[in-house]
Amino acid sequence: MKWKKSLNYFLGILLIFLMLNTVFADDGPVIDKNQAQAIAQDYLNTHGYSSYKAVATDTLLAQVKEISTGKIYWMDAGQAKSDVREENPKINLVLNFVRVVDVINNNGQSVGKIYVDSYNNVGEIVYKELPGSSGTDSGSGSDSGGNSDGDLSYNGTGTGDENSGGILGSLQNLFNGIVSFFQQIWTSIFG
Repeated sequence: MKWKKSLNYFLGILLIFLMLNTVFADDGPVIDKNQAQAIAQDYLNTHGYSSYKAVATDTLLAQVKEISTGKIYWMDAGQAKSDVREENPKINLVLNFVRVVDVINNNGQSVGKIYVDSYNNVGEIVYKELPGSSGTDSGSGSDSGGNSDGDLSYNGTGTGDENSGGILGSLQNLFNGIVSFFQQIWTSIFG
């Protein structure tokens, strides 16, 4: 009887820790790489770049501003968040969690990149490196195709990951939270 009561207490405490882990976990990108690819491909198709193909990457970048010089540049999102949390940070975040999508021509060569904001303005193209492109996408400019940029927010019609929503997505998120919790415990105990 004592064992059963002890096991119930242990499982209750474990459940509380798991809930705290998911509630207070560090947030990450809102859209996955397949959704970013769909947004980029939609942009290419509607702006005169239909012969190019968008290819998703695992690259997450953050745009940062160096405090001492004012220089703005891109760096790895994880490193940027770590640097900002230091006691005396040398950088400030300008844009957080931007997904990079490669643009490939018919010969399979990379001809540019599209940067899709997956954190603040979810699904907005914030920067593009394309032939004939002006770079920053303000939402009202025009590119070499002569088309206005318009609204580029993700509306769920692209070829995103089918498991990113619904019950399967929720179960996957729960499983990822459990794994992350035990990884954090392991790291805090054994370094």
